[in-house]
Amino acid sequence: MKRASKRKVTTLKDIALLAGCSQNTVSLALRNSNRISKEMRKRIRQIARRLKYVPNMAARNLSTRRSGIIGVYTYALYDAVRTELINSLITELHTAEYRPVLGLGKGHVGPWHSSPWMQTFRELNVEAMVVVAETIDKLPQWTRRIPVILVGCHPNESFQCDYLAIDRKQAANSGIEHLISRGHKKILVACNEQSVFAQGCFDTIKKAGLKPYYVCVDYPCSEEQWATVLSYLTRQQDRPTAAIFGDSPLAAEFMHHLQKTGVKIPKDIAIVGYDYFPWAKMLKVPLTTINQPISELASQAVTLVKTRLTEPETPLVHTILPHKLMIRKSS
Repeated sequence: MKRASKRKVTTLKDIALLAGCSQNTVSLALRNSNRISKEMRKRIRQIARRLKYVPNMAARNLSTRRSGIIGVYTYALYDAVRTELINSLITELHTAEYRPVLGLGKGHVGPWHSSPWMQTFRELNVEAMVVVAETIDKLPQWTRRIPVILVGCHPNESFQCDYLAIDRKQAANSGIEHLISRGHKKILVACNEQSVFAQGCFDTIKKAGLKPYYVCVDYPCSEEQWATVLSYLTRQQDRPTAAIFGDSPLAAEFMHHLQKTGVKIPKDIAIVGYDYFPWAKMLKVPLTTINQPISELASQAVTLVKTRLTEPETPLVHTILPHKLMIRKSS
């Protein structure tokens, strides 16, 4: 009785011979590296699919003694900003020939570094970690062995790691100054009073010699909060002429409610929202937003990963990236 012959395992060398290139070119093309032309990448992938090529990651790790894996951690993909940022990060890391692994901490109670994902990343032998979070309390001891790059956090010079921060006070300042420049002196701040963004709004309004109006609004917004904001914006006496929201989707929802009551935007009330919102310009009245620098955060994070892995003794990089005010018809 004949033994079933084993199917020959396709190697990079096999693909390279058919493609008429080197094994290194094949390796880069299969990782979608921009160093290889689009036409060659397409040709190599077609050959790989025809030969049913399956990369042997374990063998590659043993030969290079590097995993190439980068852990990417965030709490959850619950808004457009975080989703867009994570998508950009994953794409940029993959294009840079790393293998990103995404960990979501939703449901975890406690600081980010106590998440079970941290143990998973260590077991995967990640070369570095990118942590996307606003509030970072402290860094654990193991970050001395595994480089950590913080993205989207509040600035903190005491952190002994690289970070790309965004200044939410600067964001608030740009929104308030825009409204004041349009002649508004009665501005409603609709967000969580304890947030950095709210404090930035209050500081800028007071600096201009004005009195801030305030209502606490969280996401998801309760019926009581809806009613409070609407009462502010529809009352006859001492009514705010502008409102700035700490969340653009909430601002869009309030605009919808206001329009149903006959309030005209921006004639009766100007609206500004904080957060990149992909549908802002498609609303009935396009919403003015204060956008986070998402593409810059992603690209610079990958640059920091490369630098930290190839030049570990390089001084720490603490960068604060500015927001961009996107002025539309709502203000």
